[in-house]
Amino acid sequence: MLVDHSEELKNTLRLAIMSFSQQDLDKVNALADKALEIDANCLDAWYMKIAVAKATGKDYNTLVELSSTCTLDMEFFSEKDFNKYLGSHV
Repeated sequence: MLVDHSEELKNTLRLAIMSFSQQDLDKVNALADKALEIDANCLDAWYMKIAVAKATGKDYNTLVELSSTCTLDMEFFSEKDFNKYLGSHV
């Protein structure tokens, strides 16, 4: 029997978006990790991790590669949101 974790995933992504608004990038990263534990195919979480890596000057190329096969788009966060939440940090 499969357990539906979609609400938990949505709530985790919502919390990450709130953390972005507060510029708490460590919390965003931790919540993105939690989202990926729930579903490793979550494109939104991968984009969040890429945005945090870009904002903090870390290498994000591996993250881009890992996200390239993901198909679960919850429509919470995309590449278009990088500037919206991070402004001049990216």
